[in-house]
Amino acid sequence: MRFEYKNFPFLGEASTLAAEAVLCAADQGQFWPYHDTVFANQGTLFEPGTDYRRALKQMAKMLALDTRAFNRCFNGRVHRQDVQQELADGRARGVESTPTVFVNDVNLGYPESFEEIQRVIEEELAKASQ
Repeated sequence: MRFEYKNFPFLGEASTLAAEAVLCAADQGQFWPYHDTVFANQGTLFEPGTDYRRALKQMAKMLALDTRAFNRCFNGRVHRQDVQQELADGRARGVESTPTVFVNDVNLGYPESFEEIQRVIEEELAKASQ
C-alpha cells in the first residue's frame, strides 16, 4: 500500500496559494506540520476579507521555518506549476473535491466509512491474486 497526497486547490486563489505555501514548507521538510496548520485554520483562512498571503507567511513563522527561504519561495511562486499540474491531474482522474480517496484507480470520492475503503481494498487484492 502506498499513500500519496496531491494538492487540489479548487477553492480559488486562496487555496492555490495555500497549496504553494505547503510545498514551500515541504522544501524545508515541514510539509505535514504546515499542512496541519493550514487545515486547522482553514475556517478563518478562507473567510472573505482575510489577508491569506499574510496569514500563510505567519504560519511559516509560527512553525519556526526559515522565513527568508519560505518567503522567497512563496513570493516567487516557485511551486505554482507543480500545484497547477496536480490540479490538472486530479481533474483528469475525476476529482471534484477534497478529500478524495483512490484505491488503485478506483475513485471513492469521500468515503463515508473505513469499511467502504476496506471493501474496495479487499476487492482490489482479490483481483490481484487471480
